[in-house]
Amino acid sequence: MSRQSCRSHRVQASRFSKPLHFALAIYLMVGNVRLPRAMAHPGDGIDVDSQRTIYFTDVKRQTLWKLSPEGDLTAALTGRWSHGLCVDAKNRVWLEVEVNNTQFAIVRLETDGSETTIIGPTERGLDVYGVNILADAEDNLYFPHSDPPRFFARGLRHRAPDGAVRLIAGNERVGHRDGLGSHASFTAVQSICWGPDQDVYLVDRDTIRRVSLDGAVETLYRDVRDATPERQPFDNGNPEVSNRLYGLDVEPNTGAVVVAYHGNRAVLRLSPSGKETLYQADKPWSPVGVVFDGDRLLIKESGLEPGSPVDGPRIRALDADGVASTLITVQ
Repeated sequence: MSRQSCRSHRVQASRFSKPLHFALAIYLMVGNVRLPRAMAHPGDGIDVDSQRTIYFTDVKRQTLWKLSPEGDLTAALTGRWSHGLCVDAKNRVWLEVEVNNTQFAIVRLETDGSETTIIGPTERGLDVYGVNILADAEDNLYFPHSDPPRFFARGLRHRAPDGAVRLIAGNERVGHRDGLGSHASFTAVQSICWGPDQDVYLVDRDTIRRVSLDGAVETLYRDVRDATPERQPFDNGNPEVSNRLYGLDVEPNTGAVVVAYHGNRAVLRLSPSGKETLYQADKPWSPVGVVFDGDRLLIKESGLEPGSPVDGPRIRALDADGVASTLITVQ
């Protein structure tokens, strides 16, 4: 099985070292304000192909957006309620689609613009978890292990092109233990990404962990979140509502992990030397996804705030000198 990944086509970056998927069935309560289910948890899906075309999900508008290098925004797919996506080495876009409250599907946007249904619709957890997926050039899929837990995945699974699903690492128990295969325990797997070493990096509640494709699990960083963030979005007294880590990526050349810390409106860089804030958003914006594109970092933001005139998504680019610019705001 080839390990050619969604990241393998990227230009190597130069210097830059300066899906909890909540079980919200209908509404997320924010103080006395109700947010519609479609806005309850923004999608963190963002990736870029070899032509530097950016793809990102939009939960509210149920659209997969395509942003050209020239800045032209078009709808690549509509009517798709999706959170996560992955662009493979053939420039095909793999997209999870939430069909309803209990069923998911995986579709693929081909390079000619046509759409192929790969899986489903299928019940959440029985085949795929749905929220975040990775795909390689040979149609192998990787996604959080969910069954029997339906909303808080505990581990990592693999689906071969013939449909055979196997557990790479994890089990049904809630916990935190490194190890091999089912001997490793997870708490709540959220976002996942490829690393340059072709291992899978993932957010497990408050930690960043690395899983090799032979099932070896290692914890890289602990206690990433702040207990009481100063800039928490729509804080209603319950920090678990929005104080969470979303999308992540691995910095080329250095191996540092960069993660969108939605709970404090920040993008963090994690390395053996410590934790630093690369980027700080202003209200109402908060990062939910990140991906490296050459010598810049692309940041996907949500404007999910009660009463806010904008809700995003917004895509920003952070250059190697730490200067941020807005590429597009969807309103």
